[in-house]
Amino acid sequence: MAQVFDWPARWWRMASFSMRVVPNTRAFTNPYSAQSDVVDLLGEYWQIEMQLPPISDEGQGAELEAFFDGLRGPVNLVRLWHLRRPTPRGTLRGTPTLRADVAQLANVLPLQARPGETVLPGDHLGAGEQLFRTITGGQADSAGHLDVTVEPRTRTALPSTTAVVWDSPSATFRQPDAGGVPIVWRPGQADGPAVRWIEDF
Repeated sequence: MAQVFDWPARWWRMASFSMRVVPNTRAFTNPYSAQSDVVDLLGEYWQIEMQLPPISDEGQGAELEAFFDGLRGPVNLVRLWHLRRPTPRGTLRGTPTLRADVAQLANVLPLQARPGETVLPGDHLGAGEQLFRTITGGQADSAGHLDVTVEPRTRTALPSTTAVVWDSPSATFRQPDAGGVPIVWRPGQADGPAVRWIEDF
């Protein structure tokens, strides 16, 4: 059974970081008219690419080697969040919940927040063990009601009163390559590795 490790962000800075939703689609082009059709197969997922900076501290380099070797390539998982924006740009805080049931494959979350709180496009939320990015934002009305459009779509139905996570909402990821992550040492430092992660769900 796979183990799940937390990413030790307090130790390692990022030289670059990207986190995006990868659509699961297929495109077909008519050979006679050049007209294209796109089929949405559902099942979009998160992908993260990160580049760590060069490491001059030998102890930190040793910890990196140990961390990546402990993952055993794609066997074990890492819990990751958006390392550049761990909290919303909007003012949503406290203990928000879903105020209504959400169907499977829905892309709107009906939030119950505090009146006046805001969510901005690009904020990240968690609900029902799934990580979402808000596509639209808004401000909660006097009753605390706020509907936001999100990606990816919900993979399972979510009941009302489900807790909504705003502080470092995360998902679990694995390395797609079996070879692991090498740490290359040179005189005086180690190269910062480039690492790609695919969401596991």
